[in-house]
Amino acid sequence: GKPVPWLGHCLAGAAASVCTSFVYTPSECVKNRVQAGLYTNSWSALYHIVAKEGPIQLYRAWPAVVLRNVPQSIVKFFAYEQLKLLVVRCRGRDPTTGEMLAIGGFAGASGALFSTPFDVVKTRMQTQVGKRAQMSLRKTMGSLVAREGVLGLYRGVVPRLFIYLSQGAIFFTTYEILRSGLYKLEEVDALRRSPDEIDAKS
Repeated sequence: GKPVPWLGHCLAGAAASVCTSFVYTPSECVKNRVQAGLYTNSWSALYHIVAKEGPIQLYRAWPAVVLRNVPQSIVKFFAYEQLKLLVVRCRGRDPTTGEMLAIGGFAGASGALFSTPFDVVKTRMQTQVGKRAQMSLRKTMGSLVAREGVLGLYRGVVPRLFIYLSQGAIFFTTYEILRSGLYKLEEVDALRRSPDEIDAKS
């Protein structure tokens, strides 16, 4: 069938999210404990978590991290590819730098908005202590909704949107600029090569 350009980007982003989650989850757990004031520094947090709760505690929120990162990557790359394609079709040219900043920012914010509930659940799971520290993803989410309502799943959504809006704008624009620069270098290199060199390598 006809290839779907955006599908490869979405699948690659999702696969990368799963792979990085194995490193990201424990470091995020330590960071959240320190930021919540439960420990004075990262080394103290890491030592006490492993010694008192076991190494598995560092990965207890892994399902929430995956459920946050995978959809976020898919939504982000899908929005990016579709918006870029829309500009090309409407304007008959590639997006300008300003348009790329807007497209990347919107794509990043879209992914963040979609994944915020699991980000909130992930943070709660990683900062709970005592009996609550053993609650599963489903129980943590259920308890949160019961106490704070559905809107509780969107706590901190505004600053998170600003973070990923700026991140998406910078990331995608930088990527496009570097890619364009590399293509131009390849074109210049091809023009500099003599016909004899081209024939010899073909």
